[in-house]
Amino acid sequence: MGYNKAVAEKEWKEEWEKKEKALRENGCSDNLIKELKDFEWSQFNRDRKFYEHLDDYEDDYIERYPAKPEERQITSVDDIFEVVEDAEILKILRRTEKEVLIFFVMRANDYKIEEIADQLHMTTGEIYGRVYRFRQKIRKKRKK
Repeated sequence: MGYNKAVAEKEWKEEWEKKEKALRENGCSDNLIKELKDFEWSQFNRDRKFYEHLDDYEDDYIERYPAKPEERQITSVDDIFEVVEDAEILKILRRTEKEVLIFFVMRANDYKIEEIADQLHMTTGEIYGRVYRFRQKIRKKRKK
């Protein structure tokens, strides 16, 4: 919903009348009240200009930057099997070593190679080698 100047101005006037009444009850001079009213009115106009154009920018932003599709969290090996759509790759995944699958789960959760190696009690070279062999299997299947 866009900015409605008439509604905002009515609300501002109602608020100002309450403030003016309180100022008069506390003995403020007419000059001070007039200065405060002029100042608050200029603030209202500044805000109005901002909010009138805000919707234009929001619509433009939504058009240029659509919401990202919700990403699935991969927290287990079963999640990997659900994400993969290619039947050939799924078949290879089901026959793959447990360590490689755990590597994929941990990498999906932003673990560093060194952290994964510590968890699997392997060296980073062993992990790289197993992942390399896994990729080779996939490349062979895709070439066929």
